[in-house]
Amino acid sequence: MLLTTAVVAQDNVTFESKSAKITVSPQGGRIVSFTDKATGTQLATAQGLCTDRELKTRLAEMGKSVYTLKPVDHGVEASYVVKDEKLQGIEYTKTYQASDESPALVINLRIRNTGKKERTISPWVFNQAMAGGSADNNDSFFIPATGGLGQIPLAKADKTIADNFTENPRAGWIAVMDSKKRQGVIALCEKDKLQRFC
Repeated sequence: MLLTTAVVAQDNVTFESKSAKITVSPQGGRIVSFTDKATGTQLATAQGLCTDRELKTRLAEMGKSVYTLKPVDHGVEASYVVKDEKLQGIEYTKTYQASDESPALVINLRIRNTGKKERTISPWVFNQAMAGGSADNNDSFFIPATGGLGQIPLAKADKTIADNFTENPRAGWIAVMDSKKRQGVIALCEKDKLQRFC
């Protein structure tokens, strides 16, 4: 594992393993570059990966705020405390880690209330990976659905994927596949680690 950038809140931080090279931006604490070393494929869209959102308030602040970045074992930690009064005091901390022993990027998200008010929130992490290096009509999402495996073409994803996936996010996974290049990305959720809190 190689950490290639000093930790300065205004600068991106890049780290890598044998499988991938990943760059995290302090703006939104999101991944702005994710390169698969085996294929040279860029998996992150211009919007980035792992952008924090909140479903009820839709605070624009969350995707634009400057997160504090600091090195951790095999990666980077990004943290931020919401200042807008709608969610004031809610702290988001994301840890990105990639090791040479696995091709996976492990992401841990911790949310805690550091403020004085009790809050009920609906956290949402926005992702749209580019299977095969581009987001185009060759791509389809695959999701767990009530009738088995659900397949949704990228062109229809905005209208249907959220409704299908949020019915049971604890089902544990979502994937996108480029049918022409036969390359894909899968996101796994360790559902046993999900916790509810007030």
